[in-house]
Amino acid sequence: MTSNSGISEVVLLSDIPEKHPGKAAIEDRLHAAVRRVPGPWRVEVLQVASGSWWLVCFERPTDGFRSTILLSPWEHDLEHISRDVGELLARA
Repeated sequence: MTSNSGISEVVLLSDIPEKHPGKAAIEDRLHAAVRRVPGPWRVEVLQVASGSWWLVCFERPTDGFRSTILLSPWEHDLEHISRDVGELLARA
């Protein structure tokens, strides 16, 4: 998924399986949260060995900013994702 919105571009690469019931919602929430911060951004969602835990890697190639968050199965809602990504990217 790629988006151009003003000054931000977000490239989202996801290992969430197509059959996962929360795939679209998780990806949409991550995308929306990252678009709020000037970019461009590359976001990768990688599956952790156990179930619905996701390692989310953020990279802004223009200045080398890189960081990650770990989303538990209980943090896939918009509130948690927005809060966690917002706190992380506030330091970007």
